[in-house]
Amino acid sequence: MHKSAMLRMEWFVEHYVKDGADVRVLDIGSYDIFGCYKELFEGYKLKYVGLDLEEGPNVDFIPKDAYSWDELEDESFDYVISGNAFEHIEFPWLTIREIFKKLKWGGFACILAPNSIYEHRYPLDCYRYYADGFRALAKWGGFEVIDVTVSGVPDENVSQEWTDEGNNDTMMVLAKASEELDLDAFPKFKCERRYKHAFEWSRRYFCLLKWIETENKEEKMEHFIKRNGFRNIYVYGYGPIGRLLYELLKELNTVQIQVIDKNAEKIQDLPVLSLDKEIDEGDTSCMLISVMDLWIKEELDKKYKKICKYYADELF
Repeated sequence: MHKSAMLRMEWFVEHYVKDGADVRVLDIGSYDIFGCYKELFEGYKLKYVGLDLEEGPNVDFIPKDAYSWDELEDESFDYVISGNAFEHIEFPWLTIREIFKKLKWGGFACILAPNSIYEHRYPLDCYRYYADGFRALAKWGGFEVIDVTVSGVPDENVSQEWTDEGNNDTMMVLAKASEELDLDAFPKFKCERRYKHAFEWSRRYFCLLKWIETENKEEKMEHFIKRNGFRNIYVYGYGPIGRLLYELLKELNTVQIQVIDKNAEKIQDLPVLSLDKEIDEGDTSCMLISVMDLWIKEELDKKYKKICKYYADELF
């Protein structure tokens, strides 16, 4: 369970869920894999039921038919939630109808699914969702859509933990109510960070283009190193740009090079430092940031306060 998904569901719980001994919550895809939503209801009096297709931690109910939960009474839940399960469901239009059946009139549902992530079968991986796709499912199921966003946040000033580029979650809040319901009266996310991501991706492609077009890269890099007196260079991020930086510095053979990456354990072809490792932050060291996200330098400044830092697109 990635942090941004937990934060979004926590927001829904805080703004929509009313507690009570007679209140019931159904969690679709509840199997605990590195965390689950049940912890969001600690201290609540309500009844939480976790539904999944196989036995395991945080699974209270396994239906005989994946798309017909006849063992559960219709209109018996006040809230239905689901996070990072809909991408694994072969026929989500059947699932959304079943959610509608089990939800009480006047009840709410919150569904999250990734907009972009690598393929991860569990046991299947079927879909990625945009806002229109989620709206279509809601329409098919009979719901009224209160809000649907891609990488939505309640406020632009919330922490960077709300942003997860690997998933870029789409989130939808639904109501089982009449068309007369005033949808504008309910809390909604105020903005989407996916547009910020689009700008950051354009910076990455621009940086790669400049890399291709720039002549005498070796001479310019060597001049940059000598002018500043650097002996140690840390390359942050081992993506496409980070690999180019590493190979160029390796060819120069004039400085000590070390790559730092938040996913260091997944990189096999060279030793990589994780973010929890200490580094030399002296005057003869610098960090070249290959990740083009605008926020990353601010985050790195908190961890590495003294070392000077440059984005890769500043070099040429």
